[in-house]
Amino acid sequence: METERKIYLTRKALGWSQEYLGSHLGISQRQYGRLESGECNITLKTLTVLCREWGITLNQLTGMSVEELSDLIRENRKGKPNTGSE
Repeated sequence: METERKIYLTRKALGWSQEYLGSHLGISQRQYGRLESGECNITLKTLTVLCREWGITLNQLTGMSVEELSDLIRENRKGKPNTGSE
């Protein structure tokens, strides 16, 4: 599975909006949407920030299924506010 698709599916599984996640990556919702759709390339810097936000490693992002990722992210974020709902 392409990384962009995995990021999209994981974000949806978490119930987070593009606007919410984009703001945490320091980019607009529009720019974030372009990353997810593959219209523009995701930089290593953006992937690193995304992984930091989700509390995962780049290896986990690329090597785990969407279900495993969303479960791990939820576990890592226990006790932290989740205001990313759509």
